[in-house]
Amino acid sequence: MKRRPPPLSPRHDRIVRALLAWTRDHGFPPSWQQLAEALNYASANAIRQDLTLLRERGAVTWTPGVAHSLRVGKS
Repeated sequence: MKRRPPPLSPRHDRIVRALLAWTRDHGFPPSWQQLAEALNYASANAIRQDLTLLRERGAVTWTPGVAHSLRVGKS
């Protein structure tokens, strides 16, 4: 039987929800900078650690070097 990953922390859940909302509202995913601004992070670098952890858990993905490639879920 496949084991379920633990639920996301409130902060990580907020990031995923913001990513989904931005994508829904604009028709494309946000840049790291846009997501950082939407979540009141100091900079795009400030959100890097959270996005990296979410990627390791399979909650988000992106293509390195490609703008606006953030996606919810594994690719």
